[in-house]
Amino acid sequence: MGPYCYGKRNERGEKLILFCQEHQLKIGNSMFKSRRGKMWTWISPDGKTKNQIDFIMTNQPNSFYNVKVLSHFMIDSDHRPVIAKLSIEKPRRQWTPQNFTKQYLHTDVHSILIRKLLDNKHDTTQEMYNKLEKVLIDIEKDSTTQVKEKINVISSETKSIIAERNKIKWKSNKTNTEKQQLRSLQKEARHRIRKDLRLHYLKMVEEIMGTTGSIKEIEKRKKIGKDMISTLQQSSGKFTSSRHEILETATAFYKALYDSDDILETYITNKALKDIPPLLKSEIRYVIENLKNNKATGKDKISNEVIKCYCEDLLEPLQLIYNKILHTGTLPKQWYLASIILLHKKKCQKDINNYRPISLSSTLYKIFMTVLKNRLYRALDENQTVEQAGFRKGFSTMDHLHTLNMIIEKYSEYNKSLYICFIDFTKAFDSINQNYLLRALQNQGIDAGYVKILEKVYSKSMASINLETEGPTFPLRKGVKQGDPISPLLFNSLLEEVFRSIDWRDRGIKINGINMASLRFADDIIFVSESSNELQETLSTFQTALASSGLQINETKTKLMTNTTQTPININNIDLEYVEDYIYLGQNISFKEKMDKEITRRINIGWKKYWSLKHIFKSKLHQSIKSKVFNTCILPAMTYGAQTWAATVKQKQKLAVNQRAMERSMLGIKRADRITNEKIRKTTKIDDIITTTRLMKWQWAGHIMRCEDNRWTRLTTEWIPRDGKRSVGRPRIRWSDELKAFHPVWWREASNRNVWRKMGSEFATQKTVEREN
Repeated sequence: MGPYCYGKRNERGEKLILFCQEHQLKIGNSMFKSRRGKMWTWISPDGKTKNQIDFIMTNQPNSFYNVKVLSHFMIDSDHRPVIAKLSIEKPRRQWTPQNFTKQYLHTDVHSILIRKLLDNKHDTTQEMYNKLEKVLIDIEKDSTTQVKEKINVISSETKSIIAERNKIKWKSNKTNTEKQQLRSLQKEARHRIRKDLRLHYLKMVEEIMGTTGSIKEIEKRKKIGKDMISTLQQSSGKFTSSRHEILETATAFYKALYDSDDILETYITNKALKDIPPLLKSEIRYVIENLKNNKATGKDKISNEVIKCYCEDLLEPLQLIYNKILHTGTLPKQWYLASIILLHKKKCQKDINNYRPISLSSTLYKIFMTVLKNRLYRALDENQTVEQAGFRKGFSTMDHLHTLNMIIEKYSEYNKSLYICFIDFTKAFDSINQNYLLRALQNQGIDAGYVKILEKVYSKSMASINLETEGPTFPLRKGVKQGDPISPLLFNSLLEEVFRSIDWRDRGIKINGINMASLRFADDIIFVSESSNELQETLSTFQTALASSGLQINETKTKLMTNTTQTPININNIDLEYVEDYIYLGQNISFKEKMDKEITRRINIGWKKYWSLKHIFKSKLHQSIKSKVFNTCILPAMTYGAQTWAATVKQKQKLAVNQRAMERSMLGIKRADRITNEKIRKTTKIDDIITTTRLMKWQWAGHIMRCEDNRWTRLTTEWIPRDGKRSVGRPRIRWSDELKAFHPVWWREASNRNVWRKMGSEFATQKTVEREN
């Protein structure tokens, strides 16, 4: 019996593939080579005849790999066993989206139904909400469903070749000529299909870049469906691929995470609700008009689009319902239940800890909470100090990056000791003590009526995990909902309450006589100190203050950095790790060779982004489209944080060299072609990275000098440590050296925006005298 391999279908239509052992074992797309003498699996009794009659049969060829015969396995048989390695990790499946779009038409029938809700103004909140919800759900059902027109990606010539190939393919007895013809047709069909797909994709990219210019839209159309969680590690340590067990594992994890013995209660009575000013139509209209399209809906499936379509008709009913909620404290029962979806953050996808739970609530609930957020923003923001830059208007990551860089630069130049601790919390948003949060709001002057509403919202909150199916509901007794419009402000308020409970006098470092002990960007916190003993005391005090808030420090991810002796510092008797580098708010922080490491990192990120868009840069698209993609995707990735850089000419030249390499790659040019950089730039017409970074720095410098709220960004820029002593010789390059080389008293011109803008154009393009190293 000679070697053979064949395929057939069973009674259910599944394709069964029988793999034999030939000179090469083929499984899926992999080839496993073996010598002819080692391929036999059966030997005749006389020991002369050897054949291959034992095989592995599967309908999933990619599940097996490394097939071989056991030649030294002693068994009482004339057969040799065939073994193969089995891959237990299933390929990631995808959710297939529905191939239609909805078109919402404003009709008088639905408008009349909405207005009828005003006829019974004495109905309870729940009754009015049920009627409104039913009308909106009916509108969703009655909306015009437009099936997307199927695009013929495959050309008619390719289809004819595929049809000709299939005629020969399904013949039972093929001649040698037909087999040879089949192979050539298969090769031609694959080549043409790839060509058609590439042509379709290029047309789609050209269309999008000519209109919206959105790379996200390109990736969205390119990707079909949504990735599912294929495998998850259970609490027992075992891995499961069962959809039912994955849902059970996720539900059990978050049920335990949100569980608490505390009972949510405040001393605020319902009388406080009467003092809340009624909502205005203008407040509701502003929120509805700013709703974004194509956003996930809650359990009621009411989309943002239908709310925007019937905005004017809904204003009065929503105003009536929302004001009833404010003044009675009675919420619709639908608002208590949220649907949690899981978004993977980073690292292993099989670990449930590496997912972020996003709560999907009703659109009507989010409108109400957004109105409250807009009302409370100023009061909550006024309670924040300049140390907090997260979720605040007028602040960005650049504020704290610049401040930290200035501190490190000046402590290094004046030879002063500095200790930095980067704090990391365990599930920060999901572990908040809700009672502590409500007390924090009261202590910070928030009207009692609004606190009572938030108490009502969280008192009966329930949630369920939504994967492909919905899991059982469980109570939310801890944390704030991620995805709720007001949650970021609530988190900042709680963290501010924790910091207020600590006496920060005489802690941290002194900047022009003012103490600075910490910097905060939401839950990304750093502590600074000149002494390890003081930093240890600060961390111990902070850990004690956190106890009642529910927040917990993750000792394994909390890191230390210093430019002096690495004295042991611990939390909960666990010594924290000292590191040479730390990625803080997207930038590499280090005392030694900081700029070299950061620019190398930026270049690597730029190349990674470039090759992820290879299908655009290496295509036959017009160069103007490629240039637009480069300026909007690659350049920002390579210049993030350039406002805070103190880079030398050599370091900037590394950026320019890599940009030139990307340009040559786009044009298919090699350095051996000896084409000048000027000629290449005239062809690509992309923004120069050196000019871009200089312009960013100039604009940022003007912004710093115009800040009048005593934020640390400006204070650290102007600060000179008088109690330090510089080393002999030329100091390291400073952040301001480049600005001073252009204009010795540059800060004086920042107040006049027009003058500053004109000077910025000159600064970005003029070659000033800069440090070589």
